Amino acid sequence: MTAFAGAAELFGAREPSRLGRKPLVPLFVIVWVLLNRTQRCEILPALGLARRNRPLRMIALGLACGVAGLVAFNVLLTVLGARDWQPSVGTLELLGRLVAYLAQALVLALLEESLFRGLLHGRLKAGGGTIAALTIGPPLFALAHFLRPPKYAPSRAWWDTIPACLNGVTEAFADRAHEAMGLFFVGLVLTILRIRTGSILLPLGVHAGWVWIQFISKKALVEVHEVVGKDLAFWGTRRIYDGYLGVLALLLTCAIAWWATRSQSVAGPRVGSSP
Repeated sequence: MTAFAGAAELFGAREPSRLGRKPLVPLFVIVWVLLNRTQRCEILPALGLARRNRPLRMIALGLACGVAGLVAFNVLLTVLGARDWQPSVGTLELLGRLVAYLAQALVLALLEESLFRGLLHGRLKAGGGTIAALTIGPPLFALAHFLRPPKYAPSRAWWDTIPACLNGVTEAFADRAHEAMGLFFVGLVLTILRIRTGSILLPLGVHAGWVWIQFISKKALVEVHEVVGKDLAFWGTRRIYDGYLGVLALLLTCAIAWWATRSQSVAGPRVGSSP
């Protein structure tokens, strides 16, 4: 990522350190490292894209499960008075943004799932089995989201990008521990669904559903500070996953997806699927 920022400065970028604030920069670097020894014919299986009939159907099923879990969560928070329906944009504009938000959510989910539940999961499972994938993968997923310079301490120049990103990781153990905990459970649920179905298709859909509802929630719901402020760890913020209720919503999604794929666990992935 230092090389990315340095190249940006050479080509005239005014703020090359901004590149280091984006989690996708280190993720792309990790993808390159993991793919470096992968044969071209093995790339799709390594990414967790099992050969299945109707892959779009599996993604759509995951999307529905992810949406169901977080819609139920938001409805509960609204009923309990922790959220209030106050869209920051007009109804027509909000409806118009739904498609754009869905496209963004699917792209983000594809990038993260192909890396964490695809490449990384396959390497961990090959090296240490399912237990290694379950215990190592989710913490790495959580920490990767902090691998960027904190907003309060951005990198001073392109050569300072890596140390600044490491400073961001320390936030996971200090000021943003609840967010790190929530991201761990995000990774854990998606890993469980990856193991259950033998591919990243279902986790990809679930992940996209979560991100989609999170995008919409930020535009349509506001926190009731008089309620949330009394116990932020319990209610969480609009990030959704950084409170105890948010974690329960993630586990609810896991239960819904587990039930919805009860036949998948018996049939298992077809021949030629990823490990």
